[in-house]
Amino acid sequence: MLFAFSLSCQLLALRSQLIPGVSMKNNRRIYLFILILIFSLVTACSGPEEKKLKFFNRGKVLYEKGDYVKSILEFKNALQIDPKYADAFYMLGMAELKGKDYQKAFGAFSKTVELVPDHIDANLQMGKLFLASRDLKRASEKVDLILKLDPNHQNGLMLKGALLLNQKRATEAIALFEDLINKGMTDADLYVMLASAYAFEKQTDKVEALLKTGIERNPKSTLLHAALARHYYEMKDIENAETEIRELITLDPESTNYRYILASIYWDSSRPDQAKDVFAKMVSEKPEDDERYVKIAQFYMSRDLKDESEKMLREGIRKCPKSFRLSIAISELLVNQQQTDAAVAELKKALTFEKDPANPGIINVKNALSNLYLMVGQVEPAEKFTDEVLKASPQNIDALYAKGRISMMKGDGVNAVSAFRTVVAERPNFGEGHLKLASAYVMNKEMNLAVDTLNSALKTFPKSKDIRRALARLYMIQKDPVSAEKQLKAILEDDPADQKARVDLGDFYIARGDHQGAAAQYGMVKAQAPDMPLGYIRMAQLYARQKQLDEAIAELEKGYGKTDRSADIITGLVRLYNVTKKFEKAITMCEDRIQQKPKEAAFNYNLLGNVYAAKRDYAKAESAFQKAIEQQPEWQTPHNNIAQLYLVMGKKDVAIARFDKAYNEDPTNIAAALSLAGLYEQSGAPKKAKAVYEKLVETNPNNWTALNNLAYLLGEHPDSDGDLKKALALAEKAIKIRPKDPMISDTLGWIYYRMGDYKQSLNLIEQASGASPDNPIISYHLGMIYEKQGRMTEAKDQLEKAVEAGTDFEWKKEAGNMLQKLKNTN
Repeated sequence: MLFAFSLSCQLLALRSQLIPGVSMKNNRRIYLFILILIFSLVTACSGPEEKKLKFFNRGKVLYEKGDYVKSILEFKNALQIDPKYADAFYMLGMAELKGKDYQKAFGAFSKTVELVPDHIDANLQMGKLFLASRDLKRASEKVDLILKLDPNHQNGLMLKGALLLNQKRATEAIALFEDLINKGMTDADLYVMLASAYAFEKQTDKVEALLKTGIERNPKSTLLHAALARHYYEMKDIENAETEIRELITLDPESTNYRYILASIYWDSSRPDQAKDVFAKMVSEKPEDDERYVKIAQFYMSRDLKDESEKMLREGIRKCPKSFRLSIAISELLVNQQQTDAAVAELKKALTFEKDPANPGIINVKNALSNLYLMVGQVEPAEKFTDEVLKASPQNIDALYAKGRISMMKGDGVNAVSAFRTVVAERPNFGEGHLKLASAYVMNKEMNLAVDTLNSALKTFPKSKDIRRALARLYMIQKDPVSAEKQLKAILEDDPADQKARVDLGDFYIARGDHQGAAAQYGMVKAQAPDMPLGYIRMAQLYARQKQLDEAIAELEKGYGKTDRSADIITGLVRLYNVTKKFEKAITMCEDRIQQKPKEAAFNYNLLGNVYAAKRDYAKAESAFQKAIEQQPEWQTPHNNIAQLYLVMGKKDVAIARFDKAYNEDPTNIAAALSLAGLYEQSGAPKKAKAVYEKLVETNPNNWTALNNLAYLLGEHPDSDGDLKKALALAEKAIKIRPKDPMISDTLGWIYYRMGDYKQSLNLIEQASGASPDNPIISYHLGMIYEKQGRMTEAKDQLEKAVEAGTDFEWKKEAGNMLQKLKNTN
């Protein structure tokens, strides 16, 4: 603009001189030409350069006002004019950061430093984001770059201190932070980080004084008041914690977070009425704010107060009858209460709130419906709602993710890959998307692409344990144990206290026949977590594999004494006592547990029954199993055990007559019906068992045990072509009642297996295995599915688990035969 102004002045001066020897008429033409030239120059100056500045400056004004959504649009307008405008990318990143879209913020900052590598502020923000995602290596690289450009950069030094804290180098962090304060830096963040460092070093006496000094210099800092409140609460100084929270409410009266915290303090200090008063005031001030009802309901749910939670949501729905958020929240609560049909009804009702299919609320509800149907294994309705979302919003990531899951359940690996690739491209920081994409490649038998996907994901998530575990499994399938071991060890290098990773490494060594290596890992698990059962159980299993039963018993006895009498340990211990005929020890232990843990009476009586059965004291075994059934009538295990006991005793007919009479006289006697059906199953009379379950389902249509068992029997012993479809319908109903029950997921998945739908079967039984990894029946089923899919290494692993579990089940012989077949063909 200065250049144009200078030139226009020169041209105007030229006008005053006119050109000698030229007529006035021609001079006027020359003057007109000059005016056109001036206009063109000025117009050029108010073109792209001025427009991008106008958009940029307008964006900055909106940013300062806190209108981040509109500021983002202005910065994007500037970038449309100049795609290499580094400052616009930086401000776009800051606006996205304020809007809490960290992925987009990171992308904008990355573009800034790509254009201007030495852009300190962008590098600083990237360093903070790396630190927040626990990528300490890349955060450290950013700190080094910033301090190389400016060794005294205060925010860069603060970031360095935060990095030192994360590296557990608190002493160095304290020295750095104290130096910054001594140099006159008064940022609230600095005081909070120094307080954290003092707390880490157990210098709690310095924390209160430091934070109070910080508040004197930053009296309106909610960050400092919150840190002081937290300190008081940790020191059990509830009175002062309350005072600070009240000050926070004064400083930020619009925020509900501080009142939520105040209510939590009241509740946790046995003042529930005061907590409820806080909540009542919260909703009375803004009865139309649906988020308040949801947060209060979550508070009650976190304390297992389901009735209070539902009451709050229902109140919210009365005040906000067309709230999508409340409809989704009440549906989630109903699912947790195993009321799947009611949850579906709430969501379908919400679909009537708006007619526009592209309405964000409608889209959210349809995505919720799709996920709910997927949870209970109903692909068709899930796909219907997902397709409707994608029609209205083709790039909706949640719907695309669901589409990928649906494609995998249908065995359509190609479309699954397509969906998950889009998810990963749009949300590169969504780790589960990378894992699913790799799984889709595995389904397509594109193992190298699966490995490449996970290795690429590690660049974004270098600390992800799930990705490294998935890689280890893939390397084992590819017969590359060295690379598999490397991934498992990498998890432990990052987190030496990760018990699961250490057990995984021990299991890996067992699979390779390295018992010494496995023992070393299990020993470390015990040393690091002596009060946890896992290390003792795995070490005992290792001894048992080597037929060293006395050593296995000693291991579990040691663990039982140190782990608050773990139920998992006593189960293994009683089994070993029975095998080695140490019955009195087992009886004493079970009776002690019955006295000490009355809430677990059913489990302990069932265990005691197993001991007496092994001892052949059948009368006492029968009594113990009956007590277990009285405590928990719908639990199938003691029914099966008492049925087996009667068969061993040769009392099948007597027992059948007894239970049949009891059930016919009282159709509400569910325990008698389940025991009767169990007897028929155990004695090889599936038709009679089915008849009992069918009658039970007629009189008790929501009895999930009967639904599940009848479905399983119809699937295993069909009498007609329609039995498999009938079994499928029953299992689907059962899983609606108990959507998270692994045995029902296993039943439903196994019915799909019997129908030849191995892909859909796999998804359900993998879910069941995740929830109950040591169940031999589930392991057998999973192994059989893997065999059908050509995943022979994984098939052998699961079948070995089933065969070596030490528990008898109907298809154990078939599991052993298939395992031997796989070993012979390898």
